[in-house]
Amino acid sequence: MIRWVCLLLLLVPFSVLANTSFTYQGQLMDGGQPFSGEVDIEYALYANDSGGSAIRSGRRSVQVSDGLFQLEIDFGTPAYESGLWLELTVDGQTLDPRQLITAAPLAIRSLDAGGGSQWVDEGSGISYQGGNVAVGHPATGNPQTLSVRSESGEDPFSVLNQTGIRTLHAQNNAGITVGGFFLAPDNGLMVHGDAAQELGSNGLVKAAAVVQCSTAATAEVIRFFNNDRTVSTDVTVTGLNTGRCRVNFGMNLSGRYWQVTPVQDPAGADFGASDTVRLANCHIWNQSPNSHELTCGVRVGGSGSYVGMPIMITIF
Repeated sequence: MIRWVCLLLLLVPFSVLANTSFTYQGQLMDGGQPFSGEVDIEYALYANDSGGSAIRSGRRSVQVSDGLFQLEIDFGTPAYESGLWLELTVDGQTLDPRQLITAAPLAIRSLDAGGGSQWVDEGSGISYQGGNVAVGHPATGNPQTLSVRSESGEDPFSVLNQTGIRTLHAQNNAGITVGGFFLAPDNGLMVHGDAAQELGSNGLVKAAAVVQCSTAATAEVIRFFNNDRTVSTDVTVTGLNTGRCRVNFGMNLSGRYWQVTPVQDPAGADFGASDTVRLANCHIWNQSPNSHELTCGVRVGGSGSYVGMPIMITIF
């Protein structure tokens, strides 16, 4: 009985990262009709399209249904870079010609450290520990661990969250956008949303508050923000007497800088007039646990009487 095969080669790794097996699918015909039944298939891997000795081989019985069969093959991790050739023998009859296989085994080989690749399979992911990685240009001589170069007019890369919203976007104008897809200034930074920084670092405003600095009955926090995300408490104010108050920022203020400014004259007069100048100052209250509180006051002129009014305190 003569059988021939119309080959439909499908290389599908069972595990994208670790497994070296792939699926071979084909159609087996007998006298021009689809064959059904069990056959013995020997599969072998060669370096050339004809002749030579098999590099790897295997054999198994395969069930064929209406001419269609599927064969799971695993040759391990031979060097596929130059291309290898697959030969099938069905019930002792060798099928000709051999078939060139490259793509799927190459993908497996690139992630297999045992085959000489620098990529390491770590179960839940992969890592590259062999040097620098470059996208869009050669890695040779590249001083960065990861370097991405874009074509003219294209942005180098974007990082998206699970809902598809950009969280980090590098633009072709050398600008960086954080928190969305907005145009950053040339060679600059665009932040969409709040910016936070831990207290021990310099560069950003750590907190700011506008408070009514007055008696206990009228002292209040008008508004505030806190950029130190390690602090979970709100800013609070305690009125002492007219024009004097104690403001608690909930963070250690020793070693920090602050600026305090009167916000508005009670009568709405111009601060520039000599008889309406208001001066404000704050210092760390010496009994404050962990130096969280500032004692503040507002006076008329440099040494005049205290006056109750709003002040703005900025912590750097």
